[in-house]
Amino acid sequence: MAVYHRTQRLQIYGEKPEVTKLFGDRYRMVVRCKAARDTEAWYNANKDQIFASFGTLYSAQMSVDGIDPRVGEAYPDMCLVSNSASYTQTGEYVITFVYETLTATWTKEQDDEVTSTDNGLRVLERSEVAKVDGFPIVQLSGLNFNTSKVVLSGMGNASNYFVLLVKANSANTIYWRATNEALATQTGSFTTASTDQWEYKVIYTPISIDQLEIGYDGTNYSTFDLSEFYVVSQSSDWQNNIVESFINFEVTVDNPSSFTDTVVFTGSNGNTATGTNVQGGGTGSVSSPYDEDDVGVATITDGGKTLYLASFQDQTGADNDAQVGRVVTRWAEAGILSRTEDFVGSQDSLVIEAIGPDPSTPSGFSLASKQESNYEGFQTNRFTFLKDDVQLSQTEDKVGSQLAISQQWFNPSADKTLAGYSLASKNISDFEGIETVEYRFLKNNVELSRSEDLVGSQLAITTQVFNPTSDPTEAGYSLARKEESDIEGIPTKRYTFLKPSVLSVQQDFNNGLKRVLVQAFNLDSAAVSAALSEVTVDHKLIATNESDYEGIKTTTFQYQIDESFTEDYELNGLKRISLIELSATNFTAQDVGSVSTTAPTTDLYLGTQSIDNGGVIKVRQSAWFEAGVLSISPNNNTPMTEQEVYNIVSIGAAASTIHASSPIIKPSGTALSASATFFEPSKENTNGLPRYSQIVVNSPLISGSLKVSEYYEYFVVTDPGEMGTQARYAAAANTGAAVLTPRAISLPQSYRKKGLVEVFLTTSNNVDDETAYNDSSVQWCSIAFSTFFTDLEDDKASVSGSFRTFGKYLKSVDSLYPATNTAYATTAGVYLAQAYSDATGDTTYTTTGIFRSKAVPFLRQSDGSQLYLKTNVTFS
Repeated sequence: MAVYHRTQRLQIYGEKPEVTKLFGDRYRMVVRCKAARDTEAWYNANKDQIFASFGTLYSAQMSVDGIDPRVGEAYPDMCLVSNSASYTQTGEYVITFVYETLTATWTKEQDDEVTSTDNGLRVLERSEVAKVDGFPIVQLSGLNFNTSKVVLSGMGNASNYFVLLVKANSANTIYWRATNEALATQTGSFTTASTDQWEYKVIYTPISIDQLEIGYDGTNYSTFDLSEFYVVSQSSDWQNNIVESFINFEVTVDNPSSFTDTVVFTGSNGNTATGTNVQGGGTGSVSSPYDEDDVGVATITDGGKTLYLASFQDQTGADNDAQVGRVVTRWAEAGILSRTEDFVGSQDSLVIEAIGPDPSTPSGFSLASKQESNYEGFQTNRFTFLKDDVQLSQTEDKVGSQLAISQQWFNPSADKTLAGYSLASKNISDFEGIETVEYRFLKNNVELSRSEDLVGSQLAITTQVFNPTSDPTEAGYSLARKEESDIEGIPTKRYTFLKPSVLSVQQDFNNGLKRVLVQAFNLDSAAVSAALSEVTVDHKLIATNESDYEGIKTTTFQYQIDESFTEDYELNGLKRISLIELSATNFTAQDVGSVSTTAPTTDLYLGTQSIDNGGVIKVRQSAWFEAGVLSISPNNNTPMTEQEVYNIVSIGAAASTIHASSPIIKPSGTALSASATFFEPSKENTNGLPRYSQIVVNSPLISGSLKVSEYYEYFVVTDPGEMGTQARYAAAANTGAAVLTPRAISLPQSYRKKGLVEVFLTTSNNVDDETAYNDSSVQWCSIAFSTFFTDLEDDKASVSGSFRTFGKYLKSVDSLYPATNTAYATTAGVYLAQAYSDATGDTTYTTTGIFRSKAVPFLRQSDGSQLYLKTNVTFS
C-alpha cells in the first residue's frame, strides 16, 4: 500500500522516513518522496506541489492536493528545515523533506561543554536552537510613487499588525487603508524621517484584514520616494525582536530575484502577501535571544556557580541546508582572569583582567581606567590601578621665549609647587588613556613676547609678561593700554606703549560745516590746533570727549566753521535752507513764520529754529522754507468717480489762493481749471509755519449742480397684481343660481431691478419727485358684489351684497375676466337669478422714472457756503 506525505502527489520512498533521536528528546526526520509526474514536478509552474515553506509542520497539508497524516504518524513540533529535489545513489529522483523538533523556545542542541581557565574559573559553551519564525515580506526599492499604490491582499484574517520598515531619503506623509471581506475599513497615515536611516512604523487595525493598500486612503494618494521599503505581515506577538532583527539586516531571503509585476510570498503560518510594483522580497528570520547589552550581565547557574555571558554568536542560517535558528554562547565564572604589574609613566601600576562584577580596588591604589578587552575569546574588562598623588612625568618646553616645566600627576592631593617658579596653568589631561592633572610652571616677571605694530599712524610697542611684580616702562613712551591676556592657556598681562601723538584726522568736505575730527593720545586741544593745518582760525572747538581707539584711551576733538548752510529743493521745486550759526555770545530767537530779509534766506519763511546757549560755543540752527504747493495727489476718499478730485497740501497760503494768482499744475502736467471748485481748507501750524490741506474738484458747478458719480445697482421692487371676476351659474327647470367671485389675473411680484444711481454735488438741499413705484397716489382695485333672486311663480324675491378692496392689485379690464361683470340663470315665467360686480381703481402703474431721491450735507466751499450730495435712483 502506497504511503503519501502531505499531498497525494508525493509518495514516500520506501514507505518509511529516516528518524534520528537528537539530544534533549528532539528528533530529526528525513522524508524522501517520489513525485507524481516527476519529469514535470520541478517546473516553476508546479513547484508548489513539491516544495513547502520553511517552518511548516510535518502534519501540515501542501497547498496542492493536501492530505492529513495518518493517526499517530506525526511527531509534535516537527518543523521543516530543508527541502530539496535530488538523486539517490541508485539514481532515483526524490524530493527530500528534512524536519527537526523546533519550537519558539530556545532549546539546547547538545550537552554543554564545560572547561576552565588557567586560574580555575569555570567556563561553559552552549549551543541552542529554535524555530525559524517566518513572516511575509514585501520589499519595494528605489520607487517613486505619485498617484499609485501598493496593494497587499490575502494577508490572513488573524493578522492585525503590519510593520512597515522604511529607509527614506526625504520626509514623506504616506496614507494607508485596510479592508476585510465584510468591507469594514480602517485608514491612517504616518510620516517618515529624512535621514536615510531605518525606522519602523506599526499599523494596527482592530479589524481582521484581507487587503492593505499603501499609498492610498480611499481619498488621498501619497507622493513618496523611498530608498528601501518593506511591509511585514505579523500577528499580535510582533514585538519579539523580529523588527529589530530585520533592521539589523538579519534576514534570510527565500527568493532574491527581481520582480517587475506581481509576486506572492507565503509565510510559515500559511498567510500570503501579494504586492504590486514589487521588486524583491523574502522571509524574515528569528532573532538571537541575546544582544551586546547582555554580555557581562546575563547569568546562568551551572554546578552551583553563577556564570556570566562572555560571548555569543548567532549562527542562524549558517548551514545552507537547514533553516534552523541557532545561537552559540560562552559563559564564564566571575573572577579575575589575570593580574599583572606595568608602568604608567615612571610609576608602577596594577592591571587586572576580569569577567563579571568589577573587582575590588587593591589597598593603597585607586582605579585609573576601565577598558573593554578580550581574553582568549572572552569579552572582559581591563582595570588599571595607580597609587594616589603620584607624579607620572615631567617635561620642559617653551612658552613664548621662556622655559616652562610641565608635570603630570594622578589624583593629586593638593596643587603642586616648584621652587623658583609659579604655577602658570592647571588642566585636566590624559596620559596613556588615564585622566591626570597637568601643572605648568613659569618664572615670575619674565617677558614672554615683544612686538611692534601701528596704532593709527603711530608706532606702538607691545609686551606680554607673566606674573609682573610691577608695570614695566619704555623709554620715550607712555603706557597706553594694560589688559589681561593669554599665551598657550597661561594667563599673562599685555602692555601697549605709545608716544604722545595725533592718531587720526577726519575731515568733512561734502558740506559747509567743514567739520574736523581728531583723535589724539596724551595731547590737549592747543597742541592739536598747533599741530594741524586742517584746523583754521574760522574753526571753533565745539566738543571734546574721551574715546577708545583700538582699545587705547584717547581724546576726540571736534572742530566746526562758525557759519554754514545747506540749500536743497523739494520735489515740487520749493527751496529749503538749513542754516547753522556758531557764536561766542548768546543767540536770540526769531519768530517762526516770519519772512527773512537777509541773505542767504531772503523771502523765505522761518519753519523751525533751535538755540543752544548752554555751552562755550553757542549754536543756532534754523530751517527756512519757500511758500507754495507741497504736494497734489488724487483723492480717492470722496464719492466722485466722474470727476477729477485732488488733495493739495501747501505752505504759506491755501491752494485756492495760490491758484487764483498762479495756476496749480496737476500730476499729469496740465493746469487745473480756472473755475475748479475748491472746498474749505484745513490749516495747521507745523512748528509755527502755516500748513494747508484743501480738496478741489476740477470742474465748475453749473447752475448750482455737478454730476460727480454714476453707477448701477439692483433694488427690490414690487409690481402690482391685476384683479378681475369670474362668473358662475347653475340653471334648472324650476330653480337656479348665479354668482361672481374675485379672480386674480396676476399676483404682485417682488424682484431685484437694475437702476441707474447718479450722485450730484449741489448748492441746494432740494430733492426730485419720486414717480417710479410710488404707491402714494395709486387707487387699488375695490369691487362691490350683489346677487338677486326672483321666484316668478310664488311672487317672491331676495337680494344680498358685499364689498372688498384688493391692496396692491390694479382693476382688470380683461375681456374674459373683467372686474365689472354680470352673471344670471333663468327659466321664463318660473325664476330669475342675477349677480353683479361693480369695480373701481387704477388700471395702470408707473414703473419708470425717479425711484429714490435724497440730499445730504457734504463739505463747504472755499467761501464757506454749504454743499450737498444729491443721490437719484432712476428706472428706465
